[in-house]
Amino acid sequence: VDIPVEQTVEEIVHVPVIHEEQRIVQNPVEVVVEVPRPEVVVKIVEVPKISVEERIIKVPKITQTYVDTVIQNQVQVVEVEKPTVVHKTVQRKKPIIQEEIVKIPKRKVAQPAPVPE
Repeated sequence: VDIPVEQTVEEIVHVPVIHEEQRIVQNPVEVVVEVPRPEVVVKIVEVPKISVEERIIKVPKITQTYVDTVIQNQVQVVEVEKPTVVHKTVQRKKPIIQEEIVKIPKRKVAQPAPVPE
């Protein structure tokens, strides 16, 4: 019976070297792109108006004058007599009776002498 027997044969094969090369290949393709349409937005901002008012104000001219005054305080002694009450009137319900008894001694009076003429 014939049985096939495997045989290995070695053979040197030359393999070419592979060089990689990159190229850009343009492939035109239609793409629909939505571009937003520019919208104009109006915004009103109120700014206060600056107005310049000119006024002419007449100001009196001020000259500064300094006056040096020396103040001397003088002390004067003033004597004031307070009035004193001499008579007092006292009103009473019962009158007070004052009696003074004065004794006069009797004197003998000499007769005047006649004057010769």
